[in-house]
Amino acid sequence: MIRYLTKNIELERDKIRKHILRELKTGILQGLIIGVLIFLMINITNQIIYKEISSPNLIYATVTSGSIFIALMVSTTLGAMIPLIMTKLKIDPAVASGPFITTISDIITLSIYYSISLLILLPLYIN
Repeated sequence: MIRYLTKNIELERDKIRKHILRELKTGILQGLIIGVLIFLMINITNQIIYKEISSPNLIYATVTSGSIFIALMVSTTLGAMIPLIMTKLKIDPAVASGPFITTISDIITLSIYYSISLLILLPLYIN
């Protein structure tokens, strides 16, 4: 996609939409696979260390794996959209995309993780 954008090849809306949807599907698939693996790893580790799977451990595993799922889905979609936005702003997408996508993805990933953690875990500690 960036190759087309840097060569100023005009892309049709349909191709752009397909590209973004393909990246979203990739993010969903990656998120599901990695989220499930992290959920299992956390539970196996808790089983080994504490010799039991307790409710708080399941909640922590769910928060972590859910956050990873959402973060990967959002990051891959942003990775597809940011070069398009850069092109619209008359900025070379090849130069600006790498560091910009990484920084934005890191910020959004941490925000997602902490938001989900607060929404799910905070009510447990208030009671």
